[in-house]
Amino acid sequence: MTSTGANRESARTWRRRRLRLINPAFQWKYTVWVVLGVFFACMIMSAVLFGVLHQQARARVLNPAAVHVWENTLVLVFAAVAFAALLSVALGLWGFVMTHRLCGPLYVVEGYLRELAAGRFPKHRPLRKKDEFKDFYDEFWRAVDAIRARERSNLATVTEALNLLHSACAAGGESDKDVLEPLMTQIEVLRTEIATALGEEHDVRPTEAPANLGST
Repeated sequence: MTSTGANRESARTWRRRRLRLINPAFQWKYTVWVVLGVFFACMIMSAVLFGVLHQQARARVLNPAAVHVWENTLVLVFAAVAFAALLSVALGLWGFVMTHRLCGPLYVVEGYLRELAAGRFPKHRPLRKKDEFKDFYDEFWRAVDAIRARERSNLATVTEALNLLHSACAAGGESDKDVLEPLMTQIEVLRTEIATALGEEHDVRPTEAPANLGST
């Protein structure tokens, strides 16, 4: 990437970090859910309290002596507490479900990162149907696939270099073998590590003697 392209990309990244809507689809989705939830909860609470007050007003009209102020207050407090308890339970369950959809993909990617840190490429599996962060998950796997492709290219290059060293060792004398064999051993170890990380251990064969080079 040229310096001009790098500067443009840096500017785009800076502008994106300055935005409040970094992921509009995700942010609008949950903002709308929260706003609608609060709106309907307030409407239900208002309707319940209006109904309670309406019944109390009718009771006072029909029998003023039978209804006392403390009874009216107790009914209102009980209705408010009951509604707050139900709303808390509902929001708690909703929050549990939503956070599960959010944390599930992050937990999976965290496991993949541990595998990458250990020198292994993880095996891809799809997310659940209602999981969030699917764009992030797909971008992560594009990065992993790009790294895997480069490692396969590196494996081919190392294998080719190892074969050339075999040829040079076979064509040279004893002094050449003394110099090349330690280098061949190190390259073979590197080749094995790359193949193991790619999950292609079955493709790794032990270094053969120069006399058998033609059969490799």
